[in-house]
Amino acid sequence: MEAATDDTSTRNLGEITVQSGSTTDVSEVIVGRATIELLTDDGRFQGLGSVTINGVVVRSAAVPLRPDISTPDGIRYDAFRLDNIVKDGDDVVLETSAFGTQGLYGEYRDEYDSQQAWPRVVTEPLVDRLDWRLRPEHLELDGVQYDGFSYALRFRSDSRAIHQVTMITTWELGGAAEGNTVLSQGQVNPPVYRCEKDTGFTTTCWRQLGYVGDPNGVSFQFSARYSPMQCFDFQYGPAGSLIGYWPEFCDVHSVVQKNPGEDVVFSVDKCLLPLGSDVSFAPKSILFAASPAEGAGEHLMRDRWLRALEEAQRVMRDAFGIRKPYLLPETGVLYRCGLDEQGKLLVYIAGEPHEPQDTLAGWAKYLPALAAAGVRRIFPEPMAESDITEIGYDYKIQTGVHGDLVMSSICNVWEYRMSDFWGGWDAWENFYQKGKAAGMEVGHWIGMHLSCNAPILAERPEFVCRAVNTRPHSGGYIINLTSGLNWNTACDWLLESFAEWKRHGLDYIFFDSIGNLGFMGVDYQAQMQPNAAGIARFIGGLNKMGIEAITVEGVSPVGIGRFGMADNMTENVAASHAVAGQNDWSWWVGHEDMLVGTTAIVRPHANRTEQELQAQIFRALANGSLLMFGDEGDADDWPKNLEQTADAYHTYNQVQALMQSRRLLADGRGVEWQGETGRVLFAYTAFDYELPSGAGVEIVKGQQAQRLDATGPLATEPYTIYRISE
Repeated sequence: MEAATDDTSTRNLGEITVQSGSTTDVSEVIVGRATIELLTDDGRFQGLGSVTINGVVVRSAAVPLRPDISTPDGIRYDAFRLDNIVKDGDDVVLETSAFGTQGLYGEYRDEYDSQQAWPRVVTEPLVDRLDWRLRPEHLELDGVQYDGFSYALRFRSDSRAIHQVTMITTWELGGAAEGNTVLSQGQVNPPVYRCEKDTGFTTTCWRQLGYVGDPNGVSFQFSARYSPMQCFDFQYGPAGSLIGYWPEFCDVHSVVQKNPGEDVVFSVDKCLLPLGSDVSFAPKSILFAASPAEGAGEHLMRDRWLRALEEAQRVMRDAFGIRKPYLLPETGVLYRCGLDEQGKLLVYIAGEPHEPQDTLAGWAKYLPALAAAGVRRIFPEPMAESDITEIGYDYKIQTGVHGDLVMSSICNVWEYRMSDFWGGWDAWENFYQKGKAAGMEVGHWIGMHLSCNAPILAERPEFVCRAVNTRPHSGGYIINLTSGLNWNTACDWLLESFAEWKRHGLDYIFFDSIGNLGFMGVDYQAQMQPNAAGIARFIGGLNKMGIEAITVEGVSPVGIGRFGMADNMTENVAASHAVAGQNDWSWWVGHEDMLVGTTAIVRPHANRTEQELQAQIFRALANGSLLMFGDEGDADDWPKNLEQTADAYHTYNQVQALMQSRRLLADGRGVEWQGETGRVLFAYTAFDYELPSGAGVEIVKGQQAQRLDATGPLATEPYTIYRISE
């Protein structure tokens, strides 16, 4: 490293020029093609100010880019001094002293959810080291050149430890948010936000949308970057596109927010590691690409967003040997429950009652009908040993008026082993074989927790993820019913269970609540170990044993996203504005291109016409998303409710091999996908489409394919799909 010294009036360190004998007088550093302002005030280093890349402003100095750092026991680092600027190859290192103040309250809470206080006598200065590493970064995506820089922090102390740093950043192309567009695929946020000074946006999950803006209505504010929110930031405007992502694996929880009346877009990133006194946090890259010569067309920028999504997700998967997930038409099962005269469970399938041990056989009778509707992937309800299968017929008074019986649903699993209650392995193998005979992948459900009654938790208490309040991490569910897992410690035990299930037949797994109960877990009994690496290692292990198909609740690099949405029809001012749920299908209407890689479960508004729904199903299909209605409706009519999506499912099964690389067409004309042997054109409107020389053309709809005369330009028809061979 080459370090600055204080004995010259002008010093040049590669691309760093210091105009005085003190680093406190340095106003900016140049890192590759980025010029970064350093903010200081009366000897204090406040953080990074405005940033330009290739001469374009990508953030203002309205809010200093700075870390928020505290120890778990209440020491807050609220002042920094810039001691030195070091040139390390192409990197620039800002060496700072971090000055701590002992506060009364720390991070820990007691089991009554009160913050624990840390009254102490402070007898020495609380001073530690914090280094910023600024590195030039470059990336090419689909022929588009991005330039910029990354920033990474290293904390060192002889006597104190931290496990997280929260980076407070804002990014706004051109120096102001207004006029730019944020693209953010997420389970609980609108995917498209066009920035206006007087409006707002957030990725916060509300208990219900009617509570937006009410602190008492927050379900969770920070989301894990690997579900339920996308694993990178993307913004575009007239100047070009801006990406913020982690070029190596990093466990991050974030909130992206634009406040009404302000002209900045916050990206607040909480980076997590196990507790340590010398911790280095992974870099975050900030990359800018100018608009093409034809301008920042919406279709071009959304293609850029998709390329950035693919790259950011690839980084996470590659770190754990996870295979890229793939989309197939899938469904769960629909049924209703009742009791017989003896008070025993009956499961009604298509209106017919079945005892529990016969339930899989009852569903198996309808597998050919599901296949005929285009379904190629199915999982039943959880069939593993659970509260229901093991103690479902117990009742409170059996253990006395002060008895300790606590139980929940079939989702509260004891062990992932086929339960005799549901017919045991014989019943499963029969169901699996019939599913395969119908041409389907057969899978099972998994939760990110176990029942508090699970025997393994008594044997292996380290499997429990202990939250900040000493209790098991519950992911927002009722405490004492679920025990969120430390996936780093429970991973191998769970892999053994699913290796056994694989031997009896298992093609894929659906992960329920992977974000709130899984990725968001931090284990305070295990040095604040976060969960993302353990979950990713588990999924990589599943892939290695041959379970390659993964779907997840939310949006994630590790699996095809699958989540439910209420439909408030808020995009239609004439419709009812009643608010339901924590998200809104209306957010996606007209933005179906943002659904790529998902199978959203939509509950249509009563005022939606069938024509509207079919257009939305088409546009979702055009963008690599398969809407699901088969899990909704009258249970006794199942599986007739799959008829609404059958054409889309069959169409996808015909063209999926060619849907490898997507390109949106200008002026909302449609979507083009390129494959190895041809392409697929989803036309939204009528226009002339230039065909490759010698191409063959077919109209594809459902299970049908009609060959066309391919001479001259193709005159498309609205809402029509063309398979083009080359």
